[in-house]
Amino acid sequence: MRTVARLAACVFAVSALALVSTSKDASGNGRFPSAQYVVAGPGKGSKLLALRTTFGVLLSEDSGKTFRYICEEALDYGGAAFDPSVAIDSTGRVLCGLYNGLVTVETDRCSFLRVPSLEGEWVIDLDQNATGEVIVGATATGWVERKNGVWRSTDSAKTFKATGAGLLGVQLSTLEMARTDPSRVYAAGLQIDPRKVVVYRSDDGGGTLIPLVLPDLNPIEAYVTGVDPTKADTFYVRVLIDTLGADAATKRATVLLRSDDKGATFKEAARTAGQMLGFALSDDGKTVWYGGPIPTMGCSD
Repeated sequence: MRTVARLAACVFAVSALALVSTSKDASGNGRFPSAQYVVAGPGKGSKLLALRTTFGVLLSEDSGKTFRYICEEALDYGGAAFDPSVAIDSTGRVLCGLYNGLVTVETDRCSFLRVPSLEGEWVIDLDQNATGEVIVGATATGWVERKNGVWRSTDSAKTFKATGAGLLGVQLSTLEMARTDPSRVYAAGLQIDPRKVVVYRSDDGGGTLIPLVLPDLNPIEAYVTGVDPTKADTFYVRVLIDTLGADAATKRATVLLRSDDKGATFKEAARTAGQMLGFALSDDGKTVWYGGPIPTMGCSD
């Protein structure tokens, strides 16, 4: 493993209400500062939160009372308009998937290590099991002639191995692992030529990806959004459809699909006029929250 040691000055404690950077090494990427998604540490008693933003990653060790800022340069993507995938392992290390590998924020929050087994891979999405001991990652290349697939770690992200032969001509975008059955993985992506939205189920941890058939919605994109915490067969897919709206906010409607039979059938759970950018499931799987940039979209349970 390679230690990224040049950026101790980029890491400092901040309050939840204010961010003030005094680091001379950190630089902006030209994007408006905003938060994107949050990952909670494994286990119901964990107080660790990782919040991905357009300017780096914020970490809280006290359930959100205070945050520590990790700048983009510390995570090896400084200056790029890039958003890393994020997961948390059983030891409390924060994992960030990059376009050229995976970097870990160690528990001292001042050390940053690369994972050699994923070096050179574009780790486009990550997920953890209930304890954080098993981590899965989807890799993507964007090239038709190169395979993409699912990688898996059973030693808290110290090492990863490709789980199968991979997919040729398919760029994966998201994956989710069932909390009650780590061998169950759902993934979504885009077949490049001919262009087609695809969704998969795996019953062996990602090695064998079984294609699933979505309802005829003429989708633009699809994202596996979550798996019921209590039932591995129940999962959700967000499907973006082009409604030819007058502006960018309303052009792409989103249909939230739910399957209770591991992808054999789907039913519509919710629909929004614009993009559904937020989604969350309660611990018992009985309540769903969703939302987006249009104020009238609302939420549902």
